[in-house]
Amino acid sequence: MKITYTQTDQAGLHLVEPLWERLRDHHASISNHFSEQIMAKTFQERSKDLLVKAEQGLLNIMLASDELSGRQDIA
Repeated sequence: MKITYTQTDQAGLHLVEPLWERLRDHHASISNHFSEQIMAKTFQERSKDLLVKAEQGLLNIMLASDELSGRQDIA
């Protein structure tokens, strides 16, 4: 395992989309009462919230990638 880290801001927000969707799907699968509400939220909607934070200088994205497997996670 060889881990590399990538730090970015709103310019790299698109890199988070597949990770965010997997996490949303996981939360929906374990929720007994809110699955439909969780699945209704889109990454585009969440991105709007994050871009507001970016305007205030509050968005910092750190991605961890395993170079051997290609797996990515948010650090």
